Amino acid sequence: MPITDIVFADVNTGFSSMHTYLLKTSDGGANWTAGILTPGVFNVLNDIYFYDSMTGFIMGFCNEQFQCYGGTLSTTTDGGNNWISRFPNVPSDILGFYSAFFLTDEYGFIGGGGAILKTTNFGNSWVRTDVDRYIVDIFFIDSLKGWALASSGGVYKTSNAGNSWNLIHLDEGVISEKIVFINPEVGYKTGGILKKSTDGGFNWFNTAYYAESVVFNDSSNGYLLGSHSIYRTSDGGNNWLIITEIPTNHTINKMTVVDDKYFWVAGDNGCILKYTDTTVTGINIDSWNNKITNFSLSQNYPNPFNPSTIIQYAINSTQFVTLKVYDLLGREVATLVNEEKTAGSYEIEFNVRPDSSPALASGIYFYKIQAGDFVETKKMLLLK
Repeated sequence: MPITDIVFADVNTGFSSMHTYLLKTSDGGANWTAGILTPGVFNVLNDIYFYDSMTGFIMGFCNEQFQCYGGTLSTTTDGGNNWISRFPNVPSDILGFYSAFFLTDEYGFIGGGGAILKTTNFGNSWVRTDVDRYIVDIFFIDSLKGWALASSGGVYKTSNAGNSWNLIHLDEGVISEKIVFINPEVGYKTGGILKKSTDGGFNWFNTAYYAESVVFNDSSNGYLLGSHSIYRTSDGGNNWLIITEIPTNHTINKMTVVDDKYFWVAGDNGCILKYTDTTVTGINIDSWNNKITNFSLSQNYPNPFNPSTIIQYAINSTQFVTLKVYDLLGREVATLVNEEKTAGSYEIEFNVRPDSSPALASGIYFYKIQAGDFVETKKMLLLK
């Protein structure tokens, strides 16, 4: 049977779905625990969503053979060892669930056949918005602005935290898989030809790339799954360079990436493959410092995090460096670096202590580096 989804919460912990089975690995995919029937109801799994190694959702649709109808949904808070069925709280007229996106451990969205549902209490209750298409993916760029991708190629948009959704674009007959935005105006969607929008999703045009899936870690750096290749961009998707071919004849249509280094892809006939980018593996840090030619700011790890995360950066000449953390409103909440640094690579811990002032709530934060003329900002997610 085909793998319908694959996700990794961290380098070691991953999940994949295959019809009514949820498979788990704790060693980076070397071994999988097979034969775990999805809980609560005998449902066919469409999507898995984890935002850390312990907490996640599985969703799909009921198998009528077992006299069950509508969408099915289950949650875990212990890394997938135990699941709680949310099926009794799900309206039976929703024809399956296909996607999820959560901004915090309590606040998120589920997309399904004919509806988008919002929860602020980890799925204990839902606010429903009816739509006339199947929602296959959801993406939010901040706490207010989000997009929902329909199977027909249609795009819904919200600017008020999902209280209302408007159909802003429609591609009749177009197969859709994933949608992602790197800023409020520029976004990409996949499902055959990679399509790009530069006006917030109202209009889309074809790029030169075939794409099954697309992932962006920030506004510049992302990865693209082609038919049998993985591509990388460092300029927001304007240019893509191939980093590896995928050595299989099976159809591949799912991809997950951890730490910009570990890639898993999956597809038909239970096929799962892992690729490790060894470009900088095993390099002595002192030797690397002597060879640094560019300024860089890395994605924090882990992300999401609680209570601490590591931020790495590199500079190729002596500079006065500032590294600060901001909330969604642009207010400074922490100064991590504010001094002159010699050329080299550095890492610093951002620790959100219970007694930190100001107290930080769960949500999206931004960290910004400035070193001479080099300025870059990245996004991170705090989950309490």
